[in-house]
Parts: sequence; structure tokens; C-alpha cells
Amino acid sequence: MLNILGLSVGIACFILISKYVFHEFSFDRFHKNVQDIYLVYEQNLETKRYSHITPNPLASVLKADYPELKNAVSIIGTEQPVKVNQELFLQEVHMADTGFFEMFSFDLMIGSTETLDYGSHSIVVSRRFAEKHFEATDPRGEIIQLKDQAFVVTGVMGDFPSNSSIQIDLLIFPSGMLRFFPDLFSQWWSSASMTLVQLPKSTSAEFWEKQLSFIEDKYFPEYMKGRSSLGLMPLVDIHLIGETDTFLESAKPISSATLYVLAAIAVAILLIACFNFINLSISRYTERVKEVGVRKVIGANRKQLIQQFLGETSLITVLALLLGFIFATTILPYFNQLADRSLTIISADHLLSIPLLILLGVVIVLVAGCYPALYLSGFKPIIIIKAKSANTNSAGLSLRKLLVVFQFIITTILVCSVLLIKKQTQFMSAADLGFNRSNIIALELTSWQVEDNLKKLERIKGSLGSSKEALGIKAITLSENVPQGFYQNSFKVHLGSEPPESSLQMVVTSIDEHFINAYGLSLLAGRNFSLDLASDKAESVILNQTAARRLGLNELQDTSIKFQHDATPLNIIGIVEDINFQSLHHPIKPQVYRYTKGKFNTGFISVRFEGGNSTGVIQYLRKTWTDIVPELPFNYISISDEYREGYKQDIKTAQIIGAFCIVAILLACLGLLGLIALSIAQRTKEIGIRKVLGATIIQIVATTTRDFAKLVTTATLVAMPVSWYITSKWLENFAYRTELTWWTFGLAALMVVAVALFTISFRAVVAALANPVEALKTE
Repeated sequence: MLNILGLSVGIACFILISKYVFHEFSFDRFHKNVQDIYLVYEQNLETKRYSHITPNPLASVLKADYPELKNAVSIIGTEQPVKVNQELFLQEVHMADTGFFEMFSFDLMIGSTETLDYGSHSIVVSRRFAEKHFEATDPRGEIIQLKDQAFVVTGVMGDFPSNSSIQIDLLIFPSGMLRFFPDLFSQWWSSASMTLVQLPKSTSAEFWEKQLSFIEDKYFPEYMKGRSSLGLMPLVDIHLIGETDTFLESAKPISSATLYVLAAIAVAILLIACFNFINLSISRYTERVKEVGVRKVIGANRKQLIQQFLGETSLITVLALLLGFIFATTILPYFNQLADRSLTIISADHLLSIPLLILLGVVIVLVAGCYPALYLSGFKPIIIIKAKSANTNSAGLSLRKLLVVFQFIITTILVCSVLLIKKQTQFMSAADLGFNRSNIIALELTSWQVEDNLKKLERIKGSLGSSKEALGIKAITLSENVPQGFYQNSFKVHLGSEPPESSLQMVVTSIDEHFINAYGLSLLAGRNFSLDLASDKAESVILNQTAARRLGLNELQDTSIKFQHDATPLNIIGIVEDINFQSLHHPIKPQVYRYTKGKFNTGFISVRFEGGNSTGVIQYLRKTWTDIVPELPFNYISISDEYREGYKQDIKTAQIIGAFCIVAILLACLGLLGLIALSIAQRTKEIGIRKVLGATIIQIVATTTRDFAKLVTTATLVAMPVSWYITSKWLENFAYRTELTWWTFGLAALMVVAVALFTISFRAVVAALANPVEALKTE
């Protein structure tokens, strides 16, 4: 029973993890032209960070300059206020070029791509959107209002596959997008587009990457040159890059390294289960030596014995495979919740695992069945009948010991990995980011026009009045971006006294005079922006420590900086402490803060309040927002939640590994329990004699468990340096990481040894407490 249970649980875990891994690797492979479709990515030359976002005119220029290119499509995603049947809400709206349906295998279930209206008032909706917001089965002709512009539904798209990086509910076309942004496709400095190209089969990706460099030289403004490079990435790879700048919120990229780790865990758990199965099978068969001897005496030949053993093993293996599928199906809803997916056991993307499981079953049968069959069937009948068991064979004992060591090596590595991942996630959650991320929310604005947003800010401040103190609101600020936000400007900067050639790439963010106080930044030198000083509006900047250090400023001096693309000197009026504007995966970047009340973009109103009153503040702001800006739905983000969201993939990985680590420990102990039970059964008389001669329970337990304890201890000692290497490689994914301390690995080893010793000792104590008279009667 232990054989079947352990193997079936291992198979169930293997099915679940492999299902998840296959699903993640299957992203975007369903498109018929997938081999020819590439994403144009932009890579920062300094940080090496990838971005899916490229300049907006890129796709149209590629089509105009290279007519031999089969297709080029620009996709833009933006959250906009949407009004349907008097219902107002925020919704992700996408724009795509007219070649969208030609490039990708997305079909229209209502309407056709041949007759589709690509005009400025046309909008295509997904089936789920249509079913949610329209009563008619054919919603063509229905009106959807985006901001203050009306669009007519002209088609309905079928459901997008779950393994598609592109998920769209509302789709408009370039002429429709120009109604909101007339200069969108003429501004090279504006990057908001995903650009995808379909290459002709006669040319290579390397050839077209060279053409991209010509595009940069020909069209990029001077201040954009040299800060990043364009390249081509196969469509199937865009989901596997990990930390990437993207607006694909519905299918956030995952690191392929994470998937390989999970695949290794699936194999590790399966190996533990198989080792248990093989070990227990061999031990069980070697107890049947007399049966083999009697069968040989009455005429059974070696071939018949081999067929018997293989048949029994095959039957048990098939039963374990069936139970594994049943267990996997039962556990799947909980696993989906853990992995944040909607997986099914039987689907086209998982068919590869069925041949793998069949192959696995064959291997288990051959290893677990052939060894005892060939070994036992080769004994002479007289030797077998005289022998009580075949366990004294050194080869058999060595194999079983080796299997025990292997499975506890794997288990110890998993435990070490889980402890390190948990330690790193705790480190990230508790790390000092350089500012106070608690008790602050940001209202996301749909307009980037500074004058319009300044009016909204002042109206909100004015409406609060005396309620501001009652609600515990400490500060309200307007800024271009907020910590852990997506959008970032980046320009080359140099000291005013240095030549432009010395420029360094720096992040540029616009803030007002309340930002530093609202976010709790420490002003190390100089002063903050001032509304009373006209020069601050366009002639002053504040640097963070990293920017000051990179420019060689040890202290605040009467000096200025210049952007490489603009010769206007900007006075440095202050230096603030570094803050982690992004997650700890990334190092702190040199940052230039400029005054947003001059002429620069804005995007967020942030509100700092006293702790414990978030609900009251949000409710009041919601009401105030509805009164002041009725045309826009109220939408806010919590800064602390945004940072937690940034570590969601790490936390999810830790939870998955932790869950299966527990399974691995249980499986290892299950096998150990079976082996110690068999060992004690073989030594029943020995234990009885020892008790009669005066041995204590502790002495008997120590005698029966000594060998197994040595095996487990050896396994943990071997596993610790391997675990150190694996976890140190994983930590390289973080710019800021916890320390690798010896006690983490020592604790993991101690946990494994303690659980194993408890398992061994429990069965040994039961045997030691048994009546010695009954033991001596046993034959």
C-alpha cells in the first residue's frame, strides 16, 4: 500500500507542475505564423533591462521604408474611462494597426476581417465584454463611449486563449486613436507601442536587426541615440523574459529560469517517489525467497518467474498512474488558486506529458521489477529454501542505501531552497526603501496635461477644507510618476562645466514641492522646490545621491547640469537620499527630479494620511472625485500594495516550491517508514532476545535506527554545498539580496534529519515496546 500511495502522490505532483510549466512555455505558439513573428524590443544599454515598449512611429516607418517586410503592427494599451449604457468604469483599451488580424490567429466570431470597418469610429469587442455589457446576441451597432468620444461596435472577437500574451477586450484602430492623440505617430520621443513584425521567410532575424540600427540612425532624435538599442525577439519568448517593461498586465512575463526550477522540482519529487517504490519493491521481493525456491522445485523456470515479477510490478505501476491522475484532478483547483492560473488536466498543450508518463511507467517496471526478478530467479532452489531472506546480499543493500541517500539529498536541497526564498521575500518586504510606503495612496490620472491635472489637484485640495485634518490627511502631491510605477523618462545628463560626451543616462521624474514631504524623502543638502521662486519652474533640479555620486558631486555646490539634447543649464538646488523607485530586483538608478508645475508631465495625485484611517480617506476621496470629476471613474493604487505586487511572482514561486517541498519530505519519510518497518520485521527475534537479556528501549531504538540515521546525515552533508551553489545563483536575480548564512543551511539540514529520525524512531519504539515473548515465537 505504501508503494502505490507514494508513487501515485509523486506522479500527481509531477502532472501538476509539468502542466503549469508546459502551459507557460506554450504561450503564443498557437499562431499560424508564429515562426515568422518577432517583437521589436528596446534594451537599455546601461542596465540591460528589456522593454516591450518602443517609439510610436516605428511600425509605420518600417512598413514605408521596407515594403518587402511582410507585416508590421503597432499595439498600444491604455486605461481609459469607458461608458456603456450609462455605466462608467475604467477599462484597458487597445489600439492595433489594420494588419492585426492578418498577423495573428485571432478570429472574429461576429463579423469578418474582410468586411471589418477600420474607420475612426469603429470598435471591436471581445465576447466576454459583449456578454457582460450587452443584452443582444449581436451587439454590432451598439455605442461605446471612450472619454468624450463615441465608437460603434463593428465586430466581436472570440475568446483569447489563456496562453496568449495579448489579451484584448476593446480594440480600436489608428484613425480612432488619433481622435485622442493627433500627434501620436509623429513623435519619436513618445514610446507607448508594442511593435511586432512578420518577417519574410527568405530573410533572417539578424538581417532585420541590422535594418533596425539604420532606423535608429535615420529617425531617432539626437538625445535618444546611444541610450538604448533595438532588437528582435521571437514572439514565443516575450512571456519568458521575467522582469520586463510591458503593459501586458493580463499575461505578465515569467522568467524561464523560474520554470526550469519548477521543472527540476517536478522531476525531483518524481525521483523520490520512484526511489521509494523501487526500494520497497526490492525489499518486498527479497522476502519471498522461499516462495521462489518452492516454485522452482515444482518446475517453474526462470522465464516464468521473471514474467511474474514484471507482471506484478506493471500492475502496481499502472494502478499508481491511475491514482496519480485522480489525485492531480482533485488537487488541481487548489493548485490553480496557488499558481493564479486556470489549468485543466486534459488539454492540447499537455499531451506531451502522457508519453512521458508512459515512458516513466516502463522505466519503473524495468528497474523495480527486473532487478529482483533476475536476481532471485538466478538462485539455486536448495540455497533459496535454506535461506530466510536475500537481504544479506551486499549489492541489494548498497542499492537501497544509495536510493535513500539520493532522495534525502533532493529533499534537503528543496528545504534549503524554500528557506532561502522565504528569507529573501521577507527581506524584500521589510527592506528600507528610503521612503515611507505605508499609508499613502495615489489617484491615477488619465490625462498627462499638467495644467488640467493642476486644476484637479487644487479643486480636490479646496474641497477637503477642514475635513483634511479630521481625516488625518498629511500631504497631497502631484507627480509624473510614483514609486513602483511603470512610466519613466530617461535622458543623458552631464555637468554644465563638462562636454556633452561625458553624459550619463539618468531617470528624470517630475514632482511638485510637496512630493518630498509626502513620501518622506530625506533632503541631504540644499532645499526643496518652492512655488514662490519662478526660477524653480524651469531652471532647477534636485538629484538623488546616486546621480550626485555619478556626476562626481561630493557635496552640494553652486553648479548646474544639462541634458545632452538641451543646452539650457539647470541649477542643482538639492540632493535627496536614494529611494528604491522600483522593486529590489533592480539597483537604484541615478535620478533627476524636476518641477512639475513648470511645463512637465503629470500622472498621479498622491495622498499621505495617518495610519488606521485608510477606509475613511478612500471613501471621502471617492465622493470628492465623483463631485469634481464626474466624467472620470475613481481609481486609486496603494503604494505598499504596488510593491507587494512587484514581488508577486517571487512569492508565488516560494509558495509553490514550499507546498511541494512538504510533499517531498512526506514522500521521503514514507519510504523511510516502509524500509524501517521491513528492517524491524527481519530483526524481530533479535529485538526480543535483546530485551530478554536486559537491553533498554533507548538501546534497542539506537541499534535499529543507527544505519538509517547515518544515511540521512550523509545525505544532508552532501546536499548542503549543492544547495549553497543553487541558491546563490538564484539570488543573483536581485540587485539587493539577503545574506547566505550558514545557519540557514544548518537549519534546513536539522529539520530534515529531525523529521527523518522521528519517523525512524517512531517505528523503532513501537517494536521495542512489543512483548519479547511474542517476538521469540516469530518464525
